[in-house]
Amino acid sequence: MRNLIFGLMALIAMPLSANGLPGDPTRPTEYKPVVQSTKIVKRHYALTYLMVGEKRKVAVINGKQVVPGSKVDGARVLAITSQGVRLRVGNQTRMLTISKQTGFKKELSDRKRN
Repeated sequence: MRNLIFGLMALIAMPLSANGLPGDPTRPTEYKPVVQSTKIVKRHYALTYLMVGEKRKVAVINGKQVVPGSKVDGARVLAITSQGVRLRVGNQTRMLTISKQTGFKKELSDRKRN
């Protein structure tokens, strides 16, 4: 009987957390932990410049000059070709291309200079 009373007193005195383990005695009793969710953000990569020569291959992605092997905004540049830039983003591979330019509008090219 004495052991039963001692055991009950020990259980009452020991605060338990949700998983059955003793709680932190320094934590306030009204404490509720904040759970932050991690949201996966899909990054956007914009290829704005591409130069491919015999010895030099350069591109500009998101405003940063890159060469094969360099990193830009969490992606590694795998290759730069005349067709575009191949990136590795996490465990995926993406191909960036430059949209074809149609040239200047006639009104702009025919405008007289002052």
